[in-house]
Amino acid sequence: MGTRLGLQTLLEGLLVDVYFQPPESFKINYPCIVFSISDIDTKFADDNPYRLKKRYTVTLIDKNPDNITMDKLAFYHYVHLTDISQQIILITMFIICTTKRRNHEYV
Repeated sequence: MGTRLGLQTLLEGLLVDVYFQPPESFKINYPCIVFSISDIDTKFADDNPYRLKKRYTVTLIDKNPDNITMDKLAFYHYVHLTDISQQIILITMFIICTTKRRNHEYV
């Protein structure tokens, strides 16, 4: 899961409606997962970027408080549950994807 598309594919395996940084005017279907980049940390070696850590905010939106998708998301590496709202289930998690550079190419 080193790329945004890899993360999107993983999330689409949990729910059909997955959106990456949708514009405010975009109509979304519920239940859904909305995710966006929240931070990028770059590590350098020999003055060149070596490793990128992208932190994504993943929000599950559903009216059902017992949605099993939350439990499935919580089992992934580098997932930290940060907020649960009671009216409509807004579960915000952070997922970190790492990309390393080998021989001047990112993998």
